[in-house]
Amino acid sequence: MKLIIKLLPEAEKDIQKTMDSFSNDDPAKAQEFWIQLIESIEYLSNNPKLFPRVFKNIRQASVSKFPFMINFIFETENKKIIILAIVEE
Repeated sequence: MKLIIKLLPEAEKDIQKTMDSFSNDDPAKAQEFWIQLIESIEYLSNNPKLFPRVFKNIRQASVSKFPFMINFIFETENKKIIILAIVEE
């Protein structure tokens, strides 16, 4: 099933803030974070029901190799994943 993935502005800000922080310290780490984030989003888009609900209809997936979580909603009727935030554990 092909799902639509939507990032809310808050999630975009979270990503930008994290990328800026990593880029200032270690550009290679920023690149690795980006790769792991994209892979994690691809995985959760293929398997959204595998991830636990943490509050009402909000689910959470981890970003591999980094202490960050992706908070998202899976709308089955609209075949859509809405990424709400990228938060540090």
